[in-house]
Amino acid sequence: MGVRATILSRDPATVELVMPPGAVTPLHVHEDDEDSGVLLEGTIKTWCDGEIHDLSPGSWASLPRGRPHAQLVTSTTPARILAVYHNTHFADFIAEVGIPADRPQPPPGPPPPEVLARVREIGARHQMKVLGPAPAELLAFRR
Repeated sequence: MGVRATILSRDPATVELVMPPGAVTPLHVHEDDEDSGVLLEGTIKTWCDGEIHDLSPGSWASLPRGRPHAQLVTSTTPARILAVYHNTHFADFIAEVGIPADRPQPPPGPPPPEVLARVREIGARHQMKVLGPAPAELLAFRR
């Protein structure tokens, strides 16, 4: 996925996410919190419940808990998001799944099956269910 995350606070959690062009999240569900934030830079397409939403700088997105969603960076520059959560679960997930910045980073795009399995396992410990790869209708927008 190649996402850089900086945990700014834990409770409530604020996380700055920087996603490279072409980065895509797996289809997932936050079981106990909304996935909310403001897009600061770049453009993103978000798939939620079968609908695709376009986000541009200044867009606020609030994806309800329990709703499957995935995101794709469509800009030619990185997307920068300030994400906000009402509890520590997402920040704890990021802390566990993250790769230190001084280590090689995975390329943008859907994670390979072995990485997806690891993300699924870690997500389950932090109230996030990873359902699988991003939907094909979202991936169709990749450049």
